[in-house]
Amino acid sequence: MILQHPGTKLEKFLIVAMTNVKQKIRNTRKHRGRTVEAQRVPQIWLTYEELAALMDCDAISARDAAMALGLDRRRSRDGQTRAKLTPPLTDAFLDRVLREHIEREVAACASTLRAKHEQMAMQPAVMAPRASAATG
Repeated sequence: MILQHPGTKLEKFLIVAMTNVKQKIRNTRKHRGRTVEAQRVPQIWLTYEELAALMDCDAISARDAAMALGLDRRRSRDGQTRAKLTPPLTDAFLDRVLREHIEREVAACASTLRAKHEQMAMQPAVMAPRASAATG
């Protein structure tokens, strides 16, 4: 599919990061009977509001969940506290970002297709019937 709207740099970064994480998970190998997981997951820090959107709850519940899960939390330079996602939460976050990106692309393509259909419906049928070899 050709992307009409390439998106932001952050969206592109997150899509690439998610692809890399999933490839590393798939490439996990067994070594001497043990599963060796040398995966490097990107560090993603979300505000409580962003975490709440991911967890489908309010910011206070997200803060409580971050504390209960033992997520690293730090105050950023902008004054907001952010929580560092664990690898499973990172995977869920990246899946959600990718799904939303794909849904936007599909909606844009469907809109383009509808517009083209309407444009074609507005044009009169100009094609003349072809003369058949049998009649002439």
